[in-house]
Amino acid sequence: MITSDSTKKTFLLRIWESVTTHWRQIGRAFWWAVSLSTSIYLIAARFDKVISDKPTTFDIGLLGFTVVLILLPFISEISAFGFTIKKQLEEVKKELRQDIKDETQSIRNEILAIGISNKLTSNVVLQTGLPNPPPDNELAEIRNQITEVLRQFQEQRGMRDLPPLHVDVSPNTIFAFQQRYLVEREIKRIWSTRIKNGDFYRYPPFSRMVEDLVRFELITSNLGGSLKEVFSVASSAVDGDEPSLEKISFLQEVAPDILATLNSIR
Repeated sequence: MITSDSTKKTFLLRIWESVTTHWRQIGRAFWWAVSLSTSIYLIAARFDKVISDKPTTFDIGLLGFTVVLILLPFISEISAFGFTIKKQLEEVKKELRQDIKDETQSIRNEILAIGISNKLTSNVVLQTGLPNPPPDNELAEIRNQITEVLRQFQEQRGMRDLPPLHVDVSPNTIFAFQQRYLVEREIKRIWSTRIKNGDFYRYPPFSRMVEDLVRFELITSNLGGSLKEVFSVASSAVDGDEPSLEKISFLQEVAPDILATLNSIR
């Protein structure tokens, strides 16, 4: 990926090279002006000999060189005495505009490349998450698809006559899950009735909703921290871990007051 630092360095390097080239061209244009002034001064000093019937070779050459310098701004290129002289001032202006245009386009393309790369990266991250729950009218079709996926998997792995599954969930796990469900239900109720803006397909994470309630001063920051602690303890059972007796005792002591407090927020 192209970084902003490398982009700036490349841009500054190109600008420096362009400015250096243009200053050399401006220097040559300066010497053109000095040469023209000197030639005119010499012609004025030798004016009588220049217009005489028998001018010297130096006078003729000086007059011709001065005429070339005077005509320089009005022609693109002239050749005299084996040398080619270009219109430096116009070339500097033209080339400077073109270089700036090229550099601007280059930076624009690099920024676009960075934006596309970031967008692609964001899409990959989003696709790794869980999908939104499907609507109820699609559940029958999805159930059939899952049944077929399981049948093919079991057939490929040689799984036949699977024994019935006996689900054994401890009362402590059920209690912990119940407390998480009730706390999260109250938070969703408050968030959806007091904060939500417009339609949404899925609730934000629990911690995000709690932070919203704190930001809008529906609960205090301390209460928000307590809600997260209770939710974390109850979630350990939902995540597949058997809750310890200490966790169950903790939930039994604080969860009823938490729920009563949240239920009073209308």
